[in-house]
Amino acid sequence: MKPLNFVFSFLSMFAVSSLFFIGTPVWAEDKDTASSTQETVSAGEEPVVEEAVAKDKEQLTSEAKASSEAKPIDNLDEAIKKDPKSGQAYLDRGNAYFAAKEYQKAIDDFTKGLELDDKNAMTYYYNRGNAYLQLNQQEKAIADYDKVIELDPEMYQAYVNRALVYSDMHQYPKAIADFNKAENLKTDHQKIYALRA
Repeated sequence: MKPLNFVFSFLSMFAVSSLFFIGTPVWAEDKDTASSTQETVSAGEEPVVEEAVAKDKEQLTSEAKASSEAKPIDNLDEAIKKDPKSGQAYLDRGNAYFAAKEYQKAIDDFTKGLELDDKNAMTYYYNRGNAYLQLNQQEKAIADYDKVIELDPEMYQAYVNRALVYSDMHQYPKAIADFNKAENLKTDHQKIYALRA
């Protein structure tokens, strides 16, 4: 197998099977929930990373929407009016905006929540990075994932997401390094483990 084909195969398989991390707006609620969707690349096909990432971005948006339907934005607006200093209310509304594909509003709420509630900074940075990714603001997404990794170097989801951004930017050595780091942190994660084989 040619080296470039190996890189594309590696990244495509990983992007398709692991993008669910990006669509999990509140990772802190259930860190071990995983999507069971898998796709394979047939022999001889030339996988296209960008198509796989774009397809999974659509899937993650629908998953996020389904997870936040219980908290309509109107109710969250009321909660913020009652307690404008509640970081949690901004986090919840940001997640609802993310699910509604209103990514800039989600970013604004995650940013406001971060100002109010620095003890949960990692959650705000992670979710805001996900929203930046949806708006194709890769540099800002990377900056937020960098901050998550600085706050918690053991959070493998941030490495996976950052690797997917690097992959989207055709920075394959950085993507592979982050995938490897995620694998080392979460060796029991079967999707990451399968890629190592």
